[in-house]
Amino acid sequence: MLLVGVVIWAASHYHHKTKPPRFERWLDTHYAEWLHHRH
Repeated sequence: MLLVGVVIWAASHYHHKTKPPRFERWLDTHYAEWLHHRH
């Protein structure tokens, strides 16, 4: 859970510098899958 938080923080931190839609799509997809697996 901590790792996911760090990944989200890194994504939001670097989102201002560069905006890769592919990485955003990958993060959203895997985060959604992770939530489904957790629940």
